[in-house]
Amino acid sequence: MTHINRTKIIIPFNYERPPLRVRVAKALGYISIGIIAYAVILLAAFEFMVGCGTTTYNADGTYYTNECLFIPYEPVEGRWK
Repeated sequence: MTHINRTKIIIPFNYERPPLRVRVAKALGYISIGIIAYAVILLAAFEFMVGCGTTTYNADGTYYTNECLFIPYEPVEGRWK
């Protein structure tokens, strides 16, 4: 029976873990960025669902633009004929 000698490779490993307060601050930063991004996407979705600024044409020749929920927008009315 032959015995195979394998070369042992030693890799120096000096990894020090950051302090707990640094890890917690980083986690809270990622969480807050995620919440802000979620809020912006949700705001855009709500404004899209209510038709913010979309023109609605009536059969009598008038039109108006829809209001927005959160974005300050002044609706416009007029005639299109």
